[in-house]
Amino acid sequence: MLKVTERAARELEKMLEEKADTKDDCLRLVTEDGVNFAIGVGKPKEGDHFVNYNNKRVLVVNGILAAHLNDATVGVKDTPNGAEIVVFMESAE
Repeated sequence: MLKVTERAARELEKMLEEKADTKDDCLRLVTEDGVNFAIGVGKPKEGDHFVNYNNKRVLVVNGILAAHLNDATVGVKDTPNGAEIVVFMESAE
């Protein structure tokens, strides 16, 4: 199951408040190559998996993508430009 760190959940909540135009909008995790991820704003769709924080849906992941992210964690990396949301795979040790 996709995990989200506490800090990432807080950052996603802030991002959602800044970018959402309506109450139905959500942040959606997407990828084109399975390696590089992006977060966009959209509407929930049938089959989506939801990440909730403070009783709010802060991230939506397509069901097929979510199945491939069983060992992944959404976290935060500090950069010179501020906090950045990242997805990393847990090592198989």
